[in-house]
Amino acid sequence: MESSQLFVDLVTVIIPVYNGKKYLSEALRSVIHQSYQNLEILVVDDGSTDGSAEICDQFAARDRRIRVIHQENKGLSAARNAGIEIMTGQALMFLDADDAFHPNIVQILLETMNREKADIVMCKFSNYRDNGEMKLEDLENKQGVPDAQEGAYDRIHALQALADIQISISVWNKLYRKELWNSIRFSNGHVFEDLEVSYQLFELVGKAYVLDRKLYLHRLCNESITSIWSEEKINDYIMAYNHYNAYISSHIPEIFTEEQLNKNRQFQLNTMMRCFIELSRSRNQTGKQFRNKLKKRIIDFAVHTGIKHYSLKTKTAYLLLRFCPWLLIGWIVIQRKILQ
Repeated sequence: MESSQLFVDLVTVIIPVYNGKKYLSEALRSVIHQSYQNLEILVVDDGSTDGSAEICDQFAARDRRIRVIHQENKGLSAARNAGIEIMTGQALMFLDADDAFHPNIVQILLETMNREKADIVMCKFSNYRDNGEMKLEDLENKQGVPDAQEGAYDRIHALQALADIQISISVWNKLYRKELWNSIRFSNGHVFEDLEVSYQLFELVGKAYVLDRKLYLHRLCNESITSIWSEEKINDYIMAYNHYNAYISSHIPEIFTEEQLNKNRQFQLNTMMRCFIELSRSRNQTGKQFRNKLKKRIIDFAVHTGIKHYSLKTKTAYLLLRFCPWLLIGWIVIQRKILQ
């Protein structure tokens, strides 16, 4: 795309906030203390009721780069979209209110973008458990993703790395040129919005660049929207992955392979089975009813896609779910080893 020839100076950071008081100050400090200072910081308060709005305003009063948008609660997608609509930077990044930036993330990603004339630059991120402040000295000891090798990727190879789950679908470990978002927005009212936009964005790149450096601190928070599985969220997940797998299938063989399609289908099946296990812990009638519906969807999905394409671990878990589902209740401790 022509925009990859343009020099980027001003970077917009969009931070959606909803009842994030516990970690919000840590997130905001990690942005205002960046080594690269030419930032536009858009903090979108999505109807918070826990005092987060006041924290946003306090930080804005101390730093003129911060602009706070207060809106009624519309969800994460709408909050991010509100920031995109008013941004003035030539590039943008996203930061979740319970995560944090490495002090040099903007400078390193921006220098790479300008040097390589890349449309997207991404770094690795490390996962922290929900246990208080995230410490930089622990960064290298944490699990780091993505797994893609450092270097430049054209459109096709970037899309293939995404399908191989070597590039994360998450939007918050990446620096994007603004032009990529001219006609793309997050889907309001749905979770797993990152998956819905990621392959659309990579469709537009002339060049993407992967850095083998951990520069984003991601908190695995028990209260996050993706860690609390409800019927609505599971349905959104299935819908998002159905769309993505349909996209992959429609571009075989010119971009993707059958193996890449099967890899993503296996990932989807594994996640649905994890959801089934979590729902099996619920004792309320609603959870039981939806668990039975989810079991049928899992079976239908496996029959439709063909279980022969999946790993032995996935096949074993699926067969137990189908014929001896009561055994899965005892799998809570070892599920992460079984469903990889």
